[in-house]
Amino acid sequence: MLVYRGMKGLIWLPLVLVLGMAIGSWPARRESARLEREAQELRQQLRQRQRQAGTLSQLTQFIRLPEAARSAAPASDVPTNAPVASPEAGTEPSAATNRARRRLPLSELRGRPGDERSLRERLDEAIEAWRVRSEIARNNFVTRAGLGPEEAAKFDVLVQAMNLRMRDRFEKFAAAVQAGEPITPEVGARMIRDLSDAVVLTYDEMDRELPSWRQNGGRLDLGDLVDPSVAEPLLGIEDVLRRADRGAQP
Repeated sequence: MLVYRGMKGLIWLPLVLVLGMAIGSWPARRESARLEREAQELRQQLRQRQRQAGTLSQLTQFIRLPEAARSAAPASDVPTNAPVASPEAGTEPSAATNRARRRLPLSELRGRPGDERSLRERLDEAIEAWRVRSEIARNNFVTRAGLGPEEAAKFDVLVQAMNLRMRDRFEKFAAAVQAGEPITPEVGARMIRDLSDAVVLTYDEMDRELPSWRQNGGRLDLGDLVDPSVAEPLLGIEDVLRRADRGAQP
């Protein structure tokens, strides 16, 4: 009788084990479902950002322009009667400090959100910063690579040629848009490819002209040497690019 009761209890053991495993795995399933939902949301956000990153955004990111968002107190809006501290006590302020700062005309701001800077403003800021950044990057590389005067001159020529190629590509792109060529994702992708090819070609030319640079120079980011002024041809088609980025027909 006792054996029978023991065997009867064993009958329920598999069911209890299965039930325990199901209950134990429930938190893991919930966590897995949560992670899957988060992964889907991230993928959707990434696709949305990719759609929002139009041709103008991609090109300005490639040449490392500063953000388009306008600061709360832009320099161009400083009142002309604001006091200017002189460099030394008792020193008369110069004519430059008394000169009224130019306020952006409405024509430059028309058609754009109020917190977005014009491409000209962003280019000017980037060019000013690039002069210092590129000189430091160039001099550090020349020192690390141990380049002599002739090799350093070759390097400078290669960098100049890279920037000329990029500017030529921007000029052709701007001319095509002005002639009526529509701005499509394909056009933007081809522009990025052509600009990237100019950088890759420069690396290849460095291998030919300066064969020891990899061993001695270490890591070199040619992006630091891309002159933002190469994108100045875009100024003439800025409005068209902005309309295209907003999804409107040029």
